[in-house]
Amino acid sequence: MTPLDVDYSDHQPRGVIFSFLSNSDDRDTAFRRSVIHSSVDMTGYPNRIFVIQSTPPGGFSRSIPALVHLESDGREIPLEYIEPEPGVPVSIDMVFYNVGEDVIPGKGYRVTAAQDPDDPFAEFHQWSVVTATDTMPAVIPFEVEDAGLRFHENMPGRSPEGGYIDIKIEGEPDRENLYKIEVAGIAQFNYSPQMYGRVIPTSIERPDKNIDLEIFGTSQNEYFYEGDFSKDGRRRIQFRFNQSHSNYNRDRPMKILIRVSNLSDHYRNFKESSDDYEMNEDNPFAEPAEIYTNVENGHGIFALAGRSYAEIELK
Repeated sequence: MTPLDVDYSDHQPRGVIFSFLSNSDDRDTAFRRSVIHSSVDMTGYPNRIFVIQSTPPGGFSRSIPALVHLESDGREIPLEYIEPEPGVPVSIDMVFYNVGEDVIPGKGYRVTAAQDPDDPFAEFHQWSVVTATDTMPAVIPFEVEDAGLRFHENMPGRSPEGGYIDIKIEGEPDRENLYKIEVAGIAQFNYSPQMYGRVIPTSIERPDKNIDLEIFGTSQNEYFYEGDFSKDGRRRIQFRFNQSHSNYNRDRPMKILIRVSNLSDHYRNFKESSDDYEMNEDNPFAEPAEIYTNVENGHGIFALAGRSYAEIELK
């Protein structure tokens, strides 16, 4: 096979916006994935806007100084520029603009990014102003109708291996709803003096989807379409705990936290196109898959989600 050399010398850089915004709650810390080798503590920054510059294939993407603005109903939303401490090697996931207030369901938001004239590379890599808009979806009501824990057989001292929750969701009418459903447990142990001491993350189990979604890992199981529920919005959500602990006290209740994110249409379109791209990446016979973007004059995605929460106690 003869290698094909492509000349990218005339590549024109474009601005890239990458951001998923949502309302937030103190319980979000139970669902937060740990960030390995990061010098930035993400705990205080639930809503982040990343701006980078596109590069030709094989190029090095970098976070870029930019003039970024976020507004809603003509009002400017405060942003804070966050970067690692001096002397720390910078990666693109460690430099972002933190949104200074909570986003509100039903409100429209518009983000704009322009090249900063103080960027030392501005003279050589010029790019046009990029913008994107989205509307915050509703925070949908849901209720937990039943739930239970599943324990290891013949291992009474171990924490639960998993469980289930039966939920009923009232989705938004007149749109194709897509939800992200997450579960976390907070367990008590014989040696723990705290009322609720340790967060145990979970993975959603999807026996109906495991074969189709094997390429993505278990995190893909968190997404549910409206059609995955019964006509009256009911479904059993099964989960397994990612960690198992000894010295677990079954007489003390475990708190189960549930977070349901109602994803915007832009969010859904980006996710579906990204899935197609990943599925086709190593298939030479597949049709090309173009990743969805709502960023004008650039690349990326700016999308919103409305989150609702519930918590129960189980023994």
